[in-house]
Amino acid sequence: MVVGQRCASRGFSLVELMLALTLGMIVIAGMAQLFRGTGQGHASLERMARAGESGRYALAILGHSARHAGFLGCADGSGRLVNTLNGDLDALFEPNIGKAVQAYDNDGDGSAAAYAAAAGIDPGRIVSGTDMLTFRRLESPLLRVSAPVDASPVVERTNEFELKAGDFLLIGDCEQSSLFRLTGVVPGDRRVVLLREPGTESYENASAKALSGIATAYGPEGPAGGATVGRVLTETYFIARGRGTGSRGEPLNSLWRRTGTAASAELVEGVHDLQARFGVDARPGDGVAAVSRYVGIDDVPAGGIVRSVEVRVAAGDGAAPRAFGQTFSLRNAG
Repeated sequence: MVVGQRCASRGFSLVELMLALTLGMIVIAGMAQLFRGTGQGHASLERMARAGESGRYALAILGHSARHAGFLGCADGSGRLVNTLNGDLDALFEPNIGKAVQAYDNDGDGSAAAYAAAAGIDPGRIVSGTDMLTFRRLESPLLRVSAPVDASPVVERTNEFELKAGDFLLIGDCEQSSLFRLTGVVPGDRRVVLLREPGTESYENASAKALSGIATAYGPEGPAGGATVGRVLTETYFIARGRGTGSRGEPLNSLWRRTGTAASAELVEGVHDLQARFGVDARPGDGVAAVSRYVGIDDVPAGGIVRSVEVRVAAGDGAAPRAFGQTFSLRNAG
């Protein structure tokens, strides 16, 4: 006779269930902590990447202005600049083409207010302790003079022609250059007459000042193929509160730029600081165009030539922004 066996089955005891539940909760808690840490790490990496992008982009913009600062066409380095405006160039901020680079440290004591106001910027907007940095040059392309200059230059008309009344212009060849203000444009088929009528304000043309500082008038013939006309471009960079917010909802500062008399534009979000030092050739007459030392703008010696600018920015939306720096040669210095 075959004896059948009946397998008895039983469930988990209460102790076993409690132990399994506890172990499961520990595993779930560990996974949640892992995911939380991964998310925080990802957010941190994203903030660092964004800071790096902002810092590098800010330096690229500043570098473009620095490398082209002081460009005067053929007249680069001639040293013969004729100011035909009523006011002294040192008292006229925007058209002061003789100073390729300027800067001011907004250290919060109110001394930067005059500089900012001259640049057309509300001093109260600028973040305390940050520098304001200004570059000047001629805007390309230059317009070629097509007829001997009497009172008003005549230039060739091109598709890029965008000059308007109120612009500060520089006419020059390889012997000299002259600054004047455009008061009107008389268009033609191939030529444009640039009017330079006199006025009484410091920014206006003086009636008693000739355009040429030497006996030779500007014209289509002469050194390097004749004279050209270009618009003075003045760019001032500064740090001010931006329109955006950071990852934690905090307000962000930004790099701003004011070009000429146009309204200031926000360029790079998340830039919190701007500092500049200047590479000075303290002995420009020794035949060696080299930087002697780096100093602040207030410490540039009389007669020294600024040949490079060292720019540092801090970018990011965290409590400790990343620092970025680069040195740019002023190609047209001296």
